[in-house]
Order: sequence, then structure tokens, then C-alpha cells
Amino acid sequence: MRRIVVLLVAIIIQIKAVQCQNTRTVIYAQKIFDGIEFRDDGVVAVRDGIIEYAGPTENFSLTEKDEVLDLSDVLLMPGMIEG
Repeated sequence: MRRIVVLLVAIIIQIKAVQCQNTRTVIYAQKIFDGIEFRDDGVVAVRDGIIEYAGPTENFSLTEKDEVLDLSDVLLMPGMIEG
């Protein structure tokens, strides 16, 4: 089930990147793995298909142009690709 959620998030991000060039997509998740450790209440910011930020919410600021996805019930692992 989580694989499906992660795949759907990746597809949504790619679609939004094509539709909204230079718009940042901000994803809130219950837990994220930022490449170092698992964090509670994390955020991932993606612009043009590239991850700009992955980490705790307290170090992140939203802008008016950001599109927000609330996935507060999932574990998000940005940048992880299953091959």
C-alpha cells in the first residue's frame, strides 16, 4: 500500500512540474526519511522535479506561490527509487 502511495506522489509531482514551471510543490508527511534519519512531521519541497528541501518543518518557510500536498498519514522517502 505504501509503495502505491509513494508512486502516486511521484506521478503527481511530475505532472505538477510540467503544468506549473517554477512553482514549488510542498509535501507534508507524518514521517519522512531525509537520507540521514527518520523525522516526525517532516516536509519535502520539490521544484521542477528536483528536491529542494527534505527535513523538519521548523526549518522551512512556505511562500504564497507554493502548492501544498498534505500527506500527513504516510511515510515519505524522497529520492528513493526502487529499481
